[in-house]
Amino acid sequence: MGLRKIKLIFLTLVVFYCLTILLDHNTVVCAPVTGAFEHHGGHSTVKLNQQLDGLRPTSHNRNEWGFDLTKISPETINGIMGSLDFLTEGDMFIKSDRNAVDGRWPGEDGNGNVTVPYVIAPDLASRTADIQEAMNMISNKSCVTFHQRKNEDHYLRFKSHQGCASYVGFTGGEQDVYVSPYCTVGNICHELMHSLGFYHEHSRVDRDYHIQINFKNMIKGKEKNFNKVVGNTFGLPYDLGSILHYGRSFFSSNGKATVIPKKVNEDIGQRTHLSELDVRRLNKLYKCDHD
Repeated sequence: MGLRKIKLIFLTLVVFYCLTILLDHNTVVCAPVTGAFEHHGGHSTVKLNQQLDGLRPTSHNRNEWGFDLTKISPETINGIMGSLDFLTEGDMFIKSDRNAVDGRWPGEDGNGNVTVPYVIAPDLASRTADIQEAMNMISNKSCVTFHQRKNEDHYLRFKSHQGCASYVGFTGGEQDVYVSPYCTVGNICHELMHSLGFYHEHSRVDRDYHIQINFKNMIKGKEKNFNKVVGNTFGLPYDLGSILHYGRSFFSSNGKATVIPKKVNEDIGQRTHLSELDVRRLNKLYKCDHD
């Protein structure tokens, strides 16, 4: 077989591949055969520094996997768009296991309040009011306050990103909180709660008394986001109304429920306020006088 014929066959296969993706996803993703991405689990894997600092919000609502970013939780965007071992449950970066140090932020203002310094990156300046409103959702209910950084060594840095994400608990130094254009005030508050040391409610070991996880509706490869993990519950009951609870269709492959509450008509996944149990949990961790 001649070289010209081999090239023709190769080009035909490439065109057929692109047309197949076009029909399946209503978008075309044709990358060079070598040197474009490493592939793992069917999704593109980008190195940590590229994923966190290289990606920026796009002007399109659809990404190359065909997901409409306006119709999924911004807390799951990073988890859906990449197979990243260092990202847990869609929006959490964890430097230690959940049974290690409690991860409380240090620093008091002399009035019994824990005060957390922060900076907002210039490219996120337009979201300043939303970030401050999210902070107020916490400060109005606890002894945890926030102030603009002066020269502190340890502080939160809010920066623009494709999805919402944060580290869990105090890690030291400059600690990033990632804010997507799709993040609401409630989503930002959710991430701040992670930064203060809290995990998702659905991962509690006692969850089976309260919710059912439907794995058949889940995006393949995202099952690990629904693992149970032993952690500090502060002796408080399971909270379906927590701002830290997954919504019904998180990581759904078909729009159907992945998390089903066992209480009929119970709402889960709200991002409008701290629940009463969220407040009690926050005040217990930071030893506030409010509880």
